[in-house]
Amino acid sequence: MSAVKQLYQDALKAVQQQQYRSAVGLLDQLTQLDEGHGKAWLLKGVAWKQLRNFTEALRAFDRCLQQDPQASGILNHVADCYYHLGDWQATEKSLLKAIDSNPNPGDAMNKLAYLYQETQQYPQAYQTYEKLTHHDAYRVVAWLNMGMVAQQLNRPQAAIDHYRKVLVLNPSHGDAYYALGTVYMQINDFEKAMEALQKAINLQKDDLAARLELMVARACVCDWSLWEQDRVGLVEILNKMIQSQQGDLSRIVMDINYFDLPPDLHGKVARQRAAQLSRLAGNNRVAPVARHERLRIGYLSPDLRQHVVGRTIGEMFRHHDRSKFEIYAYSLVVPSDKDPVTELIRQGCDHFVDCDGQPAGEIAAKISRDQIDLLIDLGGYTTYTKPGVMALRPAPLQLHFIGNPDTMGADFIPYMLADRWLVPEGEEAFYSERILYLPNAWVGAFASEDLPAVSRTQYGVPDDTFVYSSFNHPKKLDPVTFRLWMDILRSTDNSVLWIYAPLDIQQKHLKAEAGRHGIDPDRLIFAGHTDYPEYLARMSLADLFLDNLIYTAGATAVNALMNGLPLLTCPGRNMVSRLGSSVCAAAGLEQWICGNPGEYLEKAVYWGRHPEKLRSFKNGLADQVKASSLGDLPSFTRSVEIVLLELWESLKATP
Repeated sequence: MSAVKQLYQDALKAVQQQQYRSAVGLLDQLTQLDEGHGKAWLLKGVAWKQLRNFTEALRAFDRCLQQDPQASGILNHVADCYYHLGDWQATEKSLLKAIDSNPNPGDAMNKLAYLYQETQQYPQAYQTYEKLTHHDAYRVVAWLNMGMVAQQLNRPQAAIDHYRKVLVLNPSHGDAYYALGTVYMQINDFEKAMEALQKAINLQKDDLAARLELMVARACVCDWSLWEQDRVGLVEILNKMIQSQQGDLSRIVMDINYFDLPPDLHGKVARQRAAQLSRLAGNNRVAPVARHERLRIGYLSPDLRQHVVGRTIGEMFRHHDRSKFEIYAYSLVVPSDKDPVTELIRQGCDHFVDCDGQPAGEIAAKISRDQIDLLIDLGGYTTYTKPGVMALRPAPLQLHFIGNPDTMGADFIPYMLADRWLVPEGEEAFYSERILYLPNAWVGAFASEDLPAVSRTQYGVPDDTFVYSSFNHPKKLDPVTFRLWMDILRSTDNSVLWIYAPLDIQQKHLKAEAGRHGIDPDRLIFAGHTDYPEYLARMSLADLFLDNLIYTAGATAVNALMNGLPLLTCPGRNMVSRLGSSVCAAAGLEQWICGNPGEYLEKAVYWGRHPEKLRSFKNGLADQVKASSLGDLPSFTRSVEIVLLELWESLKATP
């Protein structure tokens, strides 16, 4: 046997035995003897790839292609290397070549579809997976991933259909049941969601994601039968996922706010999610642009529409000082029908940019072309956001505000706007961001006009009863808060609790919970979903708003106070537990912020027993709030501008 053949056989054996460095040494000797040995260059590329030296692997694969342009599977290897180097364009190009040159392109097609999915090019991903369903070996994975992409495209029924096709092909597919559970969660069909998630767990006992989702589903329907077990289990699962650095945290990063978890755990989850986004950004980051005399501010959000965020800040845009600022709004979701909030924001901005359905890279490129100086993310990790845009760093200054009431844990978002109620002195260590403190309020509001006339009678609320209320979303409820409310009802004769719970299953669990605390379930009156003006109008019919303890009211608190409904709140250990306190303080109502649950109980009972004093206090409350820092939107906007200009000047002063 010749020396070349012997070296090749020895190198091949070394690769098979996973002795990759030995293989590289042998192949170096071989290619010195025979530079044109295509198989040797291919094997060397494979060895370097296994050693995760992707640059050297690419050099070897390139030499192989020079010798043998039709080398089997080499373009897949090349694509893998570019993928690990974070060069998405080169990855895509290599995979497209592999598909064109291979009569059985299933593997390359699957990798291409996944690349599109991971980089949020959802239409392209969907089309590629659809083609892949015609390849028998990939049919199951294609239908499964098509469902996931359909969810991202907000096509839940299509997603359900795709997951069911997977289950026809493989009735024991745990991942399909998990995915089916998540899409049922998306459309608020929690009973079907819990059924599917439980099947996923039965099939895959170690399915941490399904266990997490099932806990959240139970919280959404106010089923607290396993609350403490779920809370402890949640901590255990999250710690496992963080330690292993495995698992997709994109769905849970906001849902952990519904449980009373340690602040440092919030930070760990956020940092891991941010690290995943940084990895996906790879080497595709958009270079920041030159600075401008008139500061170009870009607002990035999926909620510049009839949404809690859009309604809260919709009026703010037009109050920016145009002599100092040029305002851009990048809308990730643009309703097909004419949306009044979208139109209000469109008119209030210098530039309204429709980014609906576009991948993160394309949006980041737009922001870079627009030469945005300061990019403000209003969505964070909430629904329909694209934090991957921020990970690409398209602006020299990036911060987040309002939409994500917690740390982002991201080095690509180094600043956050807050106030000293949301992030008290001494709590800064739990946030990866430098906190930019607003002086008087974290949010400004405007009063809605032309609200409809409403009465208690039309909602089944007795006229001669003291009405405690909670209009927070039911999934923000928790058994600790509810137990406190039942104590309040027990201590206050002739009182009821008017609570927002639109689903039958939520009402069923809340009635049962009231009964367990010895309270007549008929003392609970349930508010359903209604249009926004009526939702605001009916708030004024209640006597007192009782805030939650774990996830407090934010925009709901603003709406209550602006419509003359006082709110009793008690801050806790996380930012979401301090939203209500921030709103009350901005409205000049710090006396309604309780130091502990005992004080909360005492004050709630006092007002329930002295309704006439409360009515006297409420007289003129709405006007008082509108004149406060909370209701003075122009002054609030000025305070934001001062903080932003100071930040910008500090950057300009940096060498």
